[in-house]
Amino acid sequence: MATLDFVIAAKFFTRRALNTEAIATTFKPLWRSKNGFKVKNMGNHIVLFTFDNRLEVDTILSNEPWSFDKHHMVLQRYDKDMSLDDFLFNLTSF
Repeated sequence: MATLDFVIAAKFFTRRALNTEAIATTFKPLWRSKNGFKVKNMGNHIVLFTFDNRLEVDTILSNEPWSFDKHHMVLQRYDKDMSLDDFLFNLTSF
């Protein structure tokens, strides 16, 4: 049985190197994902968060804005058919 992945792409607006373990530890209690999520650093301060539930992704996106380590992060729903280079990361809902 194939599982569907629901992915959020996040751009972190900081010059510091990203620590994916610290990111996961920070957002795990905030997002309260039923089955957890995977974190993958894509370079250029972009991280992919992978969930197995569309509702959790919708909830996270509807609760913007988000920040990490006092720096803003812009989230976008990720579509595997698009290149990360095509994402602008230029809009956050408040």
